Amino acid sequence: MNKVKKGQSKMGYTKTVYSGWRKIKTYFNGKHYILLDTDRQIRTLKMRPGAKFGEAIDFTDKNNCWNTANVSLDRYAIDAHWAAEQTYDFYKVNFGRKGINDKTFVLKNYVHTNFADDNFYAYWTGDGIVYGDGRKGRSKKFQPLTTLDIVAHEYTHGV
Repeated sequence: MNKVKKGQSKMGYTKTVYSGWRKIKTYFNGKHYILLDTDRQIRTLKMRPGAKFGEAIDFTDKNNCWNTANVSLDRYAIDAHWAAEQTYDFYKVNFGRKGINDKTFVLKNYVHTNFADDNFYAYWTGDGIVYGDGRKGRSKKFQPLTTLDIVAHEYTHGV
């Protein structure tokens, strides 16, 4: 994957679903802030119905104070992004490692994938992490798997 330019990340603020208020690094593309941390080489992308990985689009925000509480479950993208940043930091602090391949690998988080009728999954693809939107049943609803422990588990498959 192509390396993104370092030093262009901005500090954003958000209320994650699973971890409360957190700071995240984002990127201002001249028009919007997007979920791209150029320092850690992490990009969080939105899948659209029927789209392929190369067709994923950026999550955007106008003021870098992310409030994506909407019916599309976009707020889970914030959790995936923040958790990937925390996992990167864990590997860097504890093992001196810079990302997945210790070089220039850009980790891509793909949120809103729809590859099966049951969207209750998270997995490592070899190129990034894929997250479904959860499961809705008659009596139970399971939320997307973007908690810190699950993101760290999938990230570790890449390492």
